[in-house]
Amino acid sequence: MKNNRLLLCGAILALAACSSADKYTIRGTWEDGAGQTVYLKTGNDPKQLVVIDSAVVKSDNTFALKGPAPETMTPAVLVSPEARTELLLYRSGRPIEVKIWNETRRELKAGEIDSVDVKVQHMKLVDPDPETAVFLTGRDLESGNAFISLGGMFMLMNAQEKGLSLDSVLNVKTQMEDAFEQSMEKFLDSTGNFRSSTFFIRDFVLKARSFTEAQRWYDSLTPAVKESAEGKMLLNDIELNSKFNVGGTPDDFTLPTPDGDSLSLYSLRGNVVLLDFWASWCAPCLAEAPNVKKIYEKYHDKGLEVLGVSLDKEGDYDKWVDAIKKHGLSWKHVSSLKGWDCPVAKQFNVTAIPRMYILDRNGKIIAQDLRGEELAKKMDEIFADAQ
Repeated sequence: MKNNRLLLCGAILALAACSSADKYTIRGTWEDGAGQTVYLKTGNDPKQLVVIDSAVVKSDNTFALKGPAPETMTPAVLVSPEARTELLLYRSGRPIEVKIWNETRRELKAGEIDSVDVKVQHMKLVDPDPETAVFLTGRDLESGNAFISLGGMFMLMNAQEKGLSLDSVLNVKTQMEDAFEQSMEKFLDSTGNFRSSTFFIRDFVLKARSFTEAQRWYDSLTPAVKESAEGKMLLNDIELNSKFNVGGTPDDFTLPTPDGDSLSLYSLRGNVVLLDFWASWCAPCLAEAPNVKKIYEKYHDKGLEVLGVSLDKEGDYDKWVDAIKKHGLSWKHVSSLKGWDCPVAKQFNVTAIPRMYILDRNGKIIAQDLRGEELAKKMDEIFADAQ
């Protein structure tokens, strides 16, 4: 009888443990937050997240959310009216701890002489589990890269406006990019045994870097991660993107030209095509334009076509056309005038510009992301082989 009771207790404890592992629990404290509401959101489109849970903060400034945990790791966002934090929902078997607090600091508002006290709200995870910590580090790296790209663009624009030397600005930008490269390599080298590292490879390396890099970092994952649901999803995305990277043949597309006609990619078959994603507001794009111009003038008569796909948005038609004329970009141009929502840019996973692809005469991608001397040398090789 005693053994039966022990077995029954063991079974109950095991069942309770399984039940706990199948649910998520988010517990938090919110300084002076009694009566406020926190929302848990998730979704595939960051611009259209869906609320899946919420909780009202109790009188003791605590709150809790509980629900079924997804079988695969799912990025989510916990939000208050003034703060937010990313987290990872999955069957970790441990609660997610959150802290929300307020900070008062002095700020000088526009048009004011004296600074004023401003209350700023913060939110963060407390002691996140290892998988979540890797996920968040990857997100921080993505944000850091975006900051470097945006900062570099503003530095180049400022240098052009003030007539400063671009060499010094480009040198600083290069140093920042090199530092990021080292951080990214270190991160990926040390996280191959974490399922959550697949999110950084999929959402950043595959979309903002290159197919070759994504494939390399996928290969570096441990067998257990590759066999996980997250690893299989990453492999599926890599295979789907293969046609838009070196060795692949991208699908045809058709977009409007500046004069209102339509032009398709496949109509350029039989020529070597430099597919150039750019925009009139993109300083690095315009800095690369003289180099592209030299290449175009050198090889256009031998079968080179340049197709500029502008990521200018609706209402910027005049800026797009003026930039073409001002900088003497005499090659073919198209644009959906939808900015970053351009369907072709999404098709090619363009998340930063300039972004360039070289297609051979059969429409296969033979090189990408080459600029400056590297781009010129590659074109020399292509047309030397054609002679």
